[in-house]
Amino acid sequence: MIKNLRSRLLLPALCALLTAGCAVVVPPRASDSISTAKNIDWGMLGKYINAEYVSANGTLSVTNPGNGTLLIAATGGDRPRSQRLEISPGSKPGTYYVKALNTSLFLSDDAALVNFNKDGRMQQIEGNLGAYDFKITETEARLSNPYVIELPFLTRISKTYTLDDGTNIPVSKDADSPLQKLHDSLQGFGLWETKIGQTFIGDTDMLRVEKNQAGHLQLTALTLEGKESVRLTFDKEPGNKGSEAKYFPGPTTQIIKTLIEQTELRMQYSIPSSGLVDQGDYHWRYFLRGDKILKFSAIRHSDEDDANLYATVYQPLTEARMIAAMDLREKKHLKAVSDAAYKERQAAERAAERRATENAIVSGFSRGWAQASQNNSQLNQMSQNFERDLNRKLQQIKSDQDKQREATKAAAARLMAANVTARQAAPSANLPGTRGAQVAQTSSGQTTPQGPRQQAASKQTQAARQNKEEAQRVAQQKADEEAARLTKLRQEKALKDHLAAERRGIRLQAATCPGGGGLPSAIGTRPVITPRVAQCLIVHFEARCPSERPGSGMQGTIDQFQGSGSCFDNSQPMPRKLACDVSQAIVAVTNVTTCP
Repeated sequence: MIKNLRSRLLLPALCALLTAGCAVVVPPRASDSISTAKNIDWGMLGKYINAEYVSANGTLSVTNPGNGTLLIAATGGDRPRSQRLEISPGSKPGTYYVKALNTSLFLSDDAALVNFNKDGRMQQIEGNLGAYDFKITETEARLSNPYVIELPFLTRISKTYTLDDGTNIPVSKDADSPLQKLHDSLQGFGLWETKIGQTFIGDTDMLRVEKNQAGHLQLTALTLEGKESVRLTFDKEPGNKGSEAKYFPGPTTQIIKTLIEQTELRMQYSIPSSGLVDQGDYHWRYFLRGDKILKFSAIRHSDEDDANLYATVYQPLTEARMIAAMDLREKKHLKAVSDAAYKERQAAERAAERRATENAIVSGFSRGWAQASQNNSQLNQMSQNFERDLNRKLQQIKSDQDKQREATKAAAARLMAANVTARQAAPSANLPGTRGAQVAQTSSGQTTPQGPRQQAASKQTQAARQNKEEAQRVAQQKADEEAARLTKLRQEKALKDHLAAERRGIRLQAATCPGGGGLPSAIGTRPVITPRVAQCLIVHFEARCPSERPGSGMQGTIDQFQGSGSCFDNSQPMPRKLACDVSQAIVAVTNVTTCP
């Protein structure tokens, strides 16, 4: 009540003293406009309600306390900071009252009437949020005031935990919550104890959960053949002295921070120098959700300003998932080999083009055009040789991969057998008194032989389990489809942003190139953008003289543009000569698209 009074009386007084016309926005109390949150149309914010999003460097949650407001909480950064926003519906559709709950203003919470544009960015209509910036989409979020929390590559994670018997319960750290009680009853590392000895599979690698002789929890990354690559060790004792990150083979790492919680493990470390692993800072987060482990990683190399962010879902190892992982790994490897080969080819062709141009200049332009035709024939032959050699190389790689598949399948079979043994030895992840807990107790031989009634109950339990498994399968299918949709969304956004950056950075000019019949062509350079999402570009341009107005010049394209700055990757000759010298021509980029 005192806080409301201050925001309604003191803040207007302060605004009146500081500046004329200071707009004051006081969000209405929930009881002033609504009686229940169920009647609210939250518009574009509706899809985020009761969701939790995570990335390698932070967490975003949107909750509905049930009092007619939404609470958005974000935590992120190398030195974790948090920001919270309280949102209530505005008087008009698509508008909202936003209060920043932890700003530096001592008189009251900052508040404003806002709406959101199509990109999910908040736009102030009136109020005193100042330069506060807030953006939310299904793949990224940003909050800033007075410091910035940026959460790129967000992934929505389930807020429920799946028990061994298929029951889903809320993820909660409240002392009285079922999940926290189960976690406390399991001793040691709690819920993580139920996964000891098991191996999970991701997109192109595997993850094994185990404990060492000292009793520390270990997460080991494996290749599909079972070869260890990196192992994270978590020591829950005060000081975490036994925690470490070890590479095989690998350098010494310096642990910065570890976190061991109910369903999350986190480790941050740095690598000062090594010839085997890139220098930089590494941040890993693992979330346990029953039979799945979600991994988020942020890797910032010493020569990069921004971190590379990754997300992987590890599921129980099956033969079908192993085959899918092998297929994906093989596709990525073949693409990497092809990309590297094409890069070498482009460098060789650029060198040949430079030599041809130099020879044409030295020989005189009377003989230069004849030599240009001969050089084009040589380049065509070089291209044919390249395609032949590359196809042979890719066929050999495919043959080697087929041979490797059998060994990988055999390793997977051994790991799946070990998983069965580990699950039998692991403590049960079921709530006391549930059917799942009773079944687990029966399997350990601690109950009396079943009578007719017990057999009927057992059949009912089995039928219930089958129903749950089917429900889980359907839920998993929907989750996979949602994950695929979000992945496609992220890829489309990354491509859109990349093409926009290319368009801003490409510089074109007019030139007279060999073989063009004296007509001008467009050449240019391409910016260095990492990562290069689109390898092959088509650059659309307009060429005109300074005396001509924009839009009245000649339109053209440069196919398979590489940005060599030479006639190696020039456009087709323009239909006519320019009214000015090519050195004075203006060549503007009008659009950048990908090759078909």
